[in-house]
Amino acid sequence: MVLSRAADLFLQRLMEQEVPEIADRTVEIVRIVRDPGFRAKVVVKSNDPRVDAIGSCVGLRGSRIRSIMNEVAGERIDLIPHAEGVEESLAAALAPAKVSSVQVMDPENRIAEVLVAEEQLALAIGKDGQNVRLAQKLTGWTLEVKAEPAKAAAAPSAASGADATLAGLEGVGPKTLETLVKAGITTAAALAEASAEALKEAGVGEKTAAKIIAAAKEATAAK
Repeated sequence: MVLSRAADLFLQRLMEQEVPEIADRTVEIVRIVRDPGFRAKVVVKSNDPRVDAIGSCVGLRGSRIRSIMNEVAGERIDLIPHAEGVEESLAAALAPAKVSSVQVMDPENRIAEVLVAEEQLALAIGKDGQNVRLAQKLTGWTLEVKAEPAKAAAAPSAASGADATLAGLEGVGPKTLETLVKAGITTAAALAEASAEALKEAGVGEKTAAKIIAAAKEATAAK
């Protein structure tokens, strides 16, 4: 018997062991694609409207997903919610990048154009094209990822939706502030309640996420 740690089924079995909701079929793994040892994309869906598929896999403070990642040599795992629509599925497949829009160009040959903000382009494509390559393997579509200049130019004005306390926190620079606002975090109180994992998914670095959450908690506690 040969057991390969690079097999998709190996990761699936790990998740079944670590996530009770997957083991009892409350949460279902729809599809897995991997670049073994580097990155994986896992589409999951809940068979119970009361259960969050992504939250179940992540676990309390990321405990479950970290345990799984440790078993595959730190392989990055993108958890993707299952979507019925083509555009929604294609947009979700490019996680952790935030997609502005998806337009199906050639449905017969399964080609689509994906627009992202300028600052999301590198994240959408990934190092050496890894992210978009895995997204294409996951969906079976050819994805033409392009920057959206108009939105990129207008993006800085989005930061105007943040309160002064959030903008003034140590570690929250213009780009970080813009990322937070896009993720729906516009106040220091909201940031204080956010998880580092959620900020990482939004595009904030791990160290920066921990630093600004701590600063937000300190600022809100002082009020």
